[in-house]
Amino acid sequence: DKVAVAKSFYRSKAFWLIGLCVALALNVAIVLAVCYPPLFASKGYTMVEAGWFLALGGISGLVGKSCLAWLGDGVSHHVKWLAAAMLILQSVGLGVLFVAGDAVQMIPAMLLLGFSGGAFIPMHPYLNSRYFDTGIISQVNGAQMPLFLPFGLVGAPLAGYAFDQMGNYDAVLIALAATLCLAALLVLGLPRQEN
Repeated sequence: DKVAVAKSFYRSKAFWLIGLCVALALNVAIVLAVCYPPLFASKGYTMVEAGWFLALGGISGLVGKSCLAWLGDGVSHHVKWLAAAMLILQSVGLGVLFVAGDAVQMIPAMLLLGFSGGAFIPMHPYLNSRYFDTGIISQVNGAQMPLFLPFGLVGAPLAGYAFDQMGNYDAVLIALAATLCLAALLVLGLPRQEN
């Protein structure tokens, strides 16, 4: 019976779209976490300033998660639009980070990145709960995990290589923003919710 359930969700379009979308988005977060300190240093900020930027992003991430929890079931029938909005907002945050020339411009970048990234963190099980029976959510979440690995293995080394070749993270920020837009397109491709 469990084998039949597993085979059924592997055949589901939602399984693959959610898995790939979340894999891309969460690996963008991993690359950013690795790149933030050298990125701030390359822009001429002190370690103290970099610490404040990261703290600001962390606090706004907590606000993002809290807002998602507060909205809860009220947006459950529009969850794919909410997920796409958070991904696009994060992409906009990367754009602001890309053009930021001073600490005042870094503040909105970190607020956008923190808020949208924090709100997206619990999106994986939330999306799955809208497309799969609650009794198999842990199986679905676990079955999607292997999709995360390939992106996780190549993202950070490629970012480091790009920095070594160009001396900045400009190309990395553009690639990450494009990756988030692709993830948003994937989530928007989800079919009508089944439950």
